[in-house]
Amino acid sequence: MTWSAPAGYAPGVRISVWLACLCVVIACDGVAIERQPVALFAGENMACALMVETSDLPDAGPGEMDAGTDTGPMEMDAGTDTGPVDMDAGPLPDGAVPMDAGTDAGPMEMDAGPMEMDAGPMEMDAGTPAPPVIPRGRIVCWGEGERPDRLNNGLRGASFLALGSARCALDEGELLCWGNNADGELGDGTTTAREEAAGVPGFRSATFVATSRFAEDHFTCAIDDELVVSCWGAGERGQLGDGTGASRSIPAESDVEGVGGLWLGGQHGCALLAGVPVCWGAGERGQLGNGFVADQLSPEAVELTEIVQLALGANHTCALHADGTVSCWGDADFGQLGGDAVGVNPDPLPVEGITEAVALAAGDAHTCALLRDGTLRCWGSNSNGQLGARGAEIQPEPVQPDLAGVTQVVAGGRFTCALTAEGAFCWGANDLEQLGGATGDQADPEAVQL
Repeated sequence: MTWSAPAGYAPGVRISVWLACLCVVIACDGVAIERQPVALFAGENMACALMVETSDLPDAGPGEMDAGTDTGPMEMDAGTDTGPVDMDAGPLPDGAVPMDAGTDAGPMEMDAGPMEMDAGPMEMDAGTPAPPVIPRGRIVCWGEGERPDRLNNGLRGASFLALGSARCALDEGELLCWGNNADGELGDGTTTAREEAAGVPGFRSATFVATSRFAEDHFTCAIDDELVVSCWGAGERGQLGDGTGASRSIPAESDVEGVGGLWLGGQHGCALLAGVPVCWGAGERGQLGNGFVADQLSPEAVELTEIVQLALGANHTCALHADGTVSCWGDADFGQLGGDAVGVNPDPLPVEGITEAVALAAGDAHTCALLRDGTLRCWGSNSNGQLGARGAEIQPEPVQPDLAGVTQVVAGGRFTCALTAEGAFCWGANDLEQLGGATGDQADPEAVQL
């Protein structure tokens, strides 16, 4: 069966972003250029920030929601990992920075090296999970044993990253991938790893890309310009969603189209169709939310409606409801579902105490919610301080990290990062420099030295 959204459904209408972040100064040809981080991306053991020149940022204030109630600058109708947005309908995928899909921004131009580009407006009038367009952007990454440094591997103007076994970027409208390739997750028809970014042959224009982020999980999915999901890489658990259970080294269309968002976990994936989650792949811990503990080769609906965002961990899944509440399902061995849940939970369970969430992020075995007031609540595994609080290694009740004014939250395997007006902050595991400058694991948010 092919899952499709209803005719006329638009996942997002009229979106704008409040970009208010830390300024950093970078010398370029002898001229001091101020740059800000405007978006964060996280993999299992690394994170990246998208930096733009302050002179290119629009003069915009906090996003507001067209919802008939005055709830302040953090209010919105859909959960993303991007912070405050102004939207009338539907979600954006995790980490995406919206653009004006109805405006011809013209060709991108390089200004100062491979990661520089000039582009157009930062608003979107048409509802698709669109590739973000960021003016004069460059990528700075840290983790996996490295301190923050500029990513320079052949990308011309990347504006969105997916960080897993394969690393993929949306680069001037093209889908590029690099990294490990043991199961064909680069989509180039081989199983040969490569360091330089290269296109995915035969793939239609991509609007979004996601990669599995956890160890031993090697698959990639993307949404094309017709809102069809294609996947490639390891498929023995059904994680490619094409009904076969086969692995593939080139993109294969899954049984899902008309999507309003796409997320990948360990060996499972989920999409949103008109507010209804559909999930596929590994299901032995109940992470598909369909009431069973078995793998699914094709997408299976979760009995929820009016969902605006999902967050997938290694073996659990959480959903953000339009009313700001959260439900989770799957593995609860580390408290990642919240509350009294234990063991395997194949049906959605409400997370008590979360009522005003606007975005979600999930790590290996922990979950965080960004609330309307700009604060965070996190629960689950705290083995390395990834909840942003001291105490027990398992904390199923939401705790509040000591950080305010948060506009975006992302989660790696055992660490968490957030964006505020003061810059990027990370906490949790730091054995591979995941925190971008701190020494040792940290339970308190630490500023990333960009």
